[in-house]
Amino acid sequence: MGNKYLSFFLIASLFSLSSLADGRWLTTSFVQAYLPSDWNCIVKNKQWECKRDHLIKAREATILLSAKIAGPEDTLTTYKSYLSRPIQPPGRNSKSSKVLGVAEVSINQHKWIDGYHLGSELQTWNSRYLATTKDGLAILISFSNHSAKSKEYKPIFARIVSSLRVNLQSSVKESLSKIQKPINAPTTMPSPTAPSEDLEALKGTESLAQNPMVIYLGIALIIVTILALLFFPKKKKNKL
Repeated sequence: MGNKYLSFFLIASLFSLSSLADGRWLTTSFVQAYLPSDWNCIVKNKQWECKRDHLIKAREATILLSAKIAGPEDTLTTYKSYLSRPIQPPGRNSKSSKVLGVAEVSINQHKWIDGYHLGSELQTWNSRYLATTKDGLAILISFSNHSAKSKEYKPIFARIVSSLRVNLQSSVKESLSKIQKPINAPTTMPSPTAPSEDLEALKGTESLAQNPMVIYLGIALIIVTILALLFFPKKKKNKL
C-alpha cells in the first residue's frame, strides 16, 4: 500500500461502534475505547469527534481523537514539557490556561502523558489531554467539558480513559513501516484538528519547540468545534 493512503486508514479504516448493555466499544484504526451508551462518534474535520446524544448534553462536553505521523520531537518528554506550561488560547483578550496537573501514566500497559488544564480552549472549560506515540504514530486525545459540569464528567472521562487501548491496525503498521524518515525531520505535537496530514506536508512542518503557534492554531480549531456544539446543535441525532 502506498504512503498516500495512510491518511485514509488513520481516519476511516476498520471503525466500529459495538453496542453492549451499558456502553459500546469505539474502535478506530489506532485506538480503542469503551464509551457510555449515550455517546456517539463521527469523523469531522479529519478527527474523531464524540459527544452525547441529548441535545443539551451534547453542548456540555466533547471528546476528540486524532493521530499523525510522528517525528523525532514527538516524545513523551516533549509532550510533558509542553503540557506543563500554561497555554494561551488565540484571542486579543484571552488569558493563559491554568495547569491543573501533568504526569506520565500507564494505561493498559502503555505510557501516556496525562495533562489537565483550565481555560486552554475556552475560559470556562476544563480539558484533559492524553498524548503518546506508538510505532511511528503520534496520538492525541482530548476530553473537554464546561467547568460547571466537571463533577458529572470527571468520572465518565475516567472510565473511558481506563478502557483506552492503543491498537494500530495492520494496514496502518504496514504503511508506517514504509515511511522513510529523514534524520532530524521537523515535526509537531499531534493536533486534534490535523491528525492525518499529507506525508509531504508533514515533512515540512516545524517542531513544537521551534513554532508554538502550531499547537495554538490547533487549539483555536478546537474552540471552533466547541462553539459549534454550544450554539449550533443538531436538531436530529446522527446514529452511526
